[in-house]
Amino acid sequence: MTSKTAKKAPAPPPAAVTANGNKIAPGRIGRVMIGAHFLPPVQRELKILAARESTTVAELLREALTMLFSKRGIPTVDKLEGVK
Repeated sequence: MTSKTAKKAPAPPPAAVTANGNKIAPGRIGRVMIGAHFLPPVQRELKILAARESTTVAELLREALTMLFSKRGIPTVDKLEGVK
């Protein structure tokens, strides 16, 4: 009687996790959160603008930071992230 050895698929890489064990979404690996506190009407208007323009709050903030950096003569977000 011969024993058959089944080939096992390689194990998937371990999920990236934070220091406290929470999983990190793949799109967030290597990125950091930048935030500030504003009153709720500011948040509401930002979300309305994002919906009206069919975009995300993150994309609007990226646009705002790009304009700020450009105005101040420093590399834009795309240049800092190596995006062409």
